[in-house]
Amino acid sequence: MIDRKLEGLRILVVEDDFHQAHELKELLTEAGAMVTGPTGRAEQGREMIGHGVDMAVIDINLGRGQDLETARGLREQGIPFVFLTGYDRSAIPSEFQNVRSLGKPASAGEIIGTLAQIIRS
Repeated sequence: MIDRKLEGLRILVVEDDFHQAHELKELLTEAGAMVTGPTGRAEQGREMIGHGVDMAVIDINLGRGQDLETARGLREQGIPFVFLTGYDRSAIPSEFQNVRSLGKPASAGEIIGTLAQIIRS
């Protein structure tokens, strides 16, 4: 059983890999979160920000290359987020160097622990 450290949080998931997106949704739900999405399209991710989210987990590459539209929208709204990506830290543009990044594949403990830490800070 997973620790319910994310109880009651509304978390947006933007991930274009179907299996990873749904595994992440299941993990976050089991940890107590209410998941918005998942979506694999930045336009939908940006739109979903307006539905009221507390934080987000987003992939930096959504199939057609780097897509930072959702990240910029989250930053504009002051909503914390973490990148979950297969790229190393050097692939993240300098404007997002202060954003936490987890490499794929990340363990359940890493994902939940990082999100819990971010929301507490």
